[in-house]
Formats: sequence, C-alpha cells, structure tokens
Amino acid sequence: MTCFWDGILHNLKEDDFISTFNCKKQNNINFVKLLKRKLEETSKDEFIIQNQDIRWNGEKLTKQQIIENYEHIKDYNPNSIYGGYLCSVCDPFLIYVCILFKVNLTHNYCGHLMKYNLNGATKTLKFKSNTGHFWAV
Repeated sequence: MTCFWDGILHNLKEDDFISTFNCKKQNNINFVKLLKRKLEETSKDEFIIQNQDIRWNGEKLTKQQIIENYEHIKDYNPNSIYGGYLCSVCDPFLIYVCILFKVNLTHNYCGHLMKYNLNGATKTLKFKSNTGHFWAV
C-alpha cells in the first residue's frame, strides 16, 4: 500500500524533480530515499529555519513541532512504504514536500480541509484521503 507516496508523486512533475533534486522523476521508494538524503544534507538548525516559512491552517509551526517533524523524517524507514503510511493531520512529509518543491498543499481528510501554505509557493498540490486511502486530486 503505497498510496500516500503514489499520490504525492502523481502531482509532482518531471520539472519539479529537476529543479529540486537535479534528477528525473523517481519511483516511490527512490522518492522517499531522495527526501531522506536531502534531509541528511540539512542540519537541524537549517531545517528549523526552512520551516519558519510554512503555515498549517494559517498557524506557524512551533519549534517543537519542527524538531519532531525533523526526527520523524530522519527516522522513517523507506523500506516500510509497502506497509502503508499513516498520514497525520499536520504531516511532516507533506510539510517537507511543500518546502522542498516550493508548493502549497491542500489535504482533504474525510471532509476536513488542511491547508499547508509556504511563502513564495509556485503552485498548489491537492490531495484527499479517508481512513484507508490517500490520493491526488
């Protein structure tokens, strides 16, 4: 069950990968590995600074949330993608996608809209999910 990663990849284009990672669009496992590799190149302090430009439902993230997001991504095992991903309402990977690809994002979970906004975003990615599935809109 890789619907979370497949949904994100569906909304990202080849140009997004070239400008962010200087490579072609990847499959889901390599995409997660790229995200983690990019994080490894970023210090925790840099990550905190990058996250200051993001708003979730209009609210700035706290430093504690940012640190926990950093740890979540750092500790995530890419090989676990086939067992599904439990997306949270203020999800670390969705925030990270916003930052890396310079996009806004909306996530409609069972009728509840979560908005991720980044200063200077170039486009908006849209997603929906329910208790068992995540997809691109």
